[in-house]
Amino acid sequence: MINIITVVCKTSKYRYLILEIKIKEIVDRDTDAWNNKDTEKLLSIFQPDMVWPWPRTFDPNDRVDWIFEVGRFDYQRWKKISNEFFKSHILVHNKKITQNSYLRPKRWCFCGS
Repeated sequence: MINIITVVCKTSKYRYLILEIKIKEIVDRDTDAWNNKDTEKLLSIFQPDMVWPWPRTFDPNDRVDWIFEVGRFDYQRWKKISNEFFKSHILVHNKKITQNSYLRPKRWCFCGS
């Protein structure tokens, strides 16, 4: 599986490099959290407005059928759900490669002016 991360701002090359490093760090933290069943680390990448869609089946290609089972991010509730999930499931694989990071128009990123 290849994750292509796309984030963008019209900004200096230096700022772009910082954003790229931060994005890679978040992806790496997510990967490590899943690999080690680390709930605290997993929850550290979410922000308060996060809503996590979840596929109803093992063939999640049609996102129309995805559900929002856990609702809006609530640290304690999501921690309990994540712990239960990690205890009851085995991770088969979690292969991620951050291949590209790109900057997008300012309205889609939180990089300041």
